[in-house]
This record gives sequence, C-alpha cells and structure tokens, in this order.
Amino acid sequence: MTFPMPFIVPANRPILPVTIEYAGNKASGDSGTSLTFTSVPLGAVDAKKDAFLSVHWRTNGPGGAANLTGVTLGGVSAAILQQETQDYNSGYPGCGTALVRLPASGVTAGTIVLSFDQSGTNSGVVSVYRVANAADTPVQMKKTRRGGSLGELSVTMAVPEEGAVLAQATVANNSGMTFASPVGRDYFRDSGITSLAGRHTVTVEDPSLLVKTSSGNVIFNGVLGAYVFR
Repeated sequence: MTFPMPFIVPANRPILPVTIEYAGNKASGDSGTSLTFTSVPLGAVDAKKDAFLSVHWRTNGPGGAANLTGVTLGGVSAAILQQETQDYNSGYPGCGTALVRLPASGVTAGTIVLSFDQSGTNSGVVSVYRVANAADTPVQMKKTRRGGSLGELSVTMAVPEEGAVLAQATVANNSGMTFASPVGRDYFRDSGITSLAGRHTVTVEDPSLLVKTSSGNVIFNGVLGAYVFR
C-alpha cells in the first residue's frame, strides 16, 4: 500500500516582500461639511492588492479643526483607520490627515466623498495606494502634530523584514516640504493646503526607521501619519 507524500513547507521559504504602488491623487475645493472628488484614480483592479486612501484637509477660521467622520467610494462606506488634526493656531488654519481602507470596487476610477463634523473644510486632497503581500490593516500606526511654527514633524517606526512604510503629512502653509531620506515622496500638492505622501520598503528589519518631513521653509500647523505594512 502506498500513501501520499505530505506537503512540507521548506524552512527557508522566502518571505514575499510587501509592495506599495501609488495610483494617483485628486484635489477638491468644495466647502461645507463634505468634500467630493470625482474620477479618482484607483489603480489596476487586482483582488490581491488592498486599496488605501491618504486623506488631507484644511479647516478655515478660528476654532478646532474638522474631524473626518465618514468616507465613501461609489456610495459604499470605507474604514477610517487613523486620523490626526491640528487646530487653528497663530493665524493659520486647522488641518488634518487620515488613512482609509477602501472597499473592493472592481473599477479603476471612482467618486470619493469625505464627510466632516463641521463646516468650513474648504479644500482637500486624496491619493490612492495599492498594497500587496500584507495584512489588510497596518501592523503599526503612529501620528504626531504641531501648532504654530515648527521645523519638522517626525515619528520612529519599527519595520519588519520585507516590510514597508507609508507616510502622509498636511501643513497649513509650506511650499517646499518633502520627506527626509529614505522615505520617497510620491506627490506634493499646494492646493489650499500643503499635502504630500510617500513610501519606503525594506529588505532587512529596521527597528527604528525615522519618518520625517524636511523643508527649507518654516512649517505652520502640521500633522503627520505613518503606517507599517507586513
């Protein structure tokens, strides 16, 4: 009598590296308690790649910054994973940033609507990323904020082997902001607010990767979010 050979996973089976692909961004100048973005590029349809939305917004006038309360893609609700806001300070408007996991859509472009808990949110930017070979939620999320004038925003992230980092930042006013190496900047927009997002992948574990904004100009009111995927 013969028996089938058991399937054994080799001990040295390679780890599939996380990949993060940038699909594109869109700006909106609506006002009130919602912002609408039409024809947002979502990237190629691929069931193996989760779609994430980097969100940036500005709230005019004195008082607290608006909080993001809802996101839809084509009328279907999305999950807000983390957000950070900075209130009006030193004559500069409030601002915010958030990471959202988008629902599966089966389309390469769509309409995204952001809802807020107060009016006065008069400008915003969204960008889409596709993540593969990772859990559908970041394994680590951090955020920070500063009011008034500041030189930089930074957090330190622990990135596992073959992992990746996604970073996002929003400031009230800064025309030269980028990310310090090794995080690469995918886009920069100065559309009522200054917003940018970028990414970095590693092959060897990095327990203390510094994610930091870098600029030759003073930053006024800023927020930063960073996310590790594995």
